[in-house]
Amino acid sequence: MGANSPLKDIEFVCKIKKPDFLYTHLTCIAGNFSFDKFLLQIHQSIPGVSLAVSGKLAQTHLHKTPPNVHFKRTISEVLEFVTGL
Repeated sequence: MGANSPLKDIEFVCKIKKPDFLYTHLTCIAGNFSFDKFLLQIHQSIPGVSLAVSGKLAQTHLHKTPPNVHFKRTISEVLEFVTGL
């Protein structure tokens, strides 16, 4: 799915396709975006699906995250993740 996809659309696709993982790369965000809230919403609305996150926010995020969220802090980690699927 593309940039700015609403969470409800992602939920809809996940119900149909039943993926094992979601992947997002976040480079820049709007001023009112709450990364912690975003992670919690994904965790609650799409249970059983792991979320892999890379990009600037993944490199600097230090708060506790839901158990299904996995940060890929380097390009090597992203490539290892993708080739391991």
